[in-house]
Amino acid sequence: MGIHTAPAVVIDNGSGWIKCGFSGENVPHSIFPAIDPEGVIGNLDSTPPIVRGTITDWDAMERIWNRVFRDGLKIVP
Repeated sequence: MGIHTAPAVVIDNGSGWIKCGFSGENVPHSIFPAIDPEGVIGNLDSTPPIVRGTITDWDAMERIWNRVFRDGLKIVP
């Protein structure tokens, strides 16, 4: 008998898109724009929370990650 472990969560945090899924999957489970869900929708002038690979707005990034877990992966972080 082996020990059953849940697959690891994989999140690719990009400046334009956030891709998420589980280890062992061949393609991302969900893809989201890297935009703060509480930001102004349709405002293209807003600053993304990731700029050139560096998180510049941790509060916005946390809101995005909560959305990834809740809506994209449908799991509790």
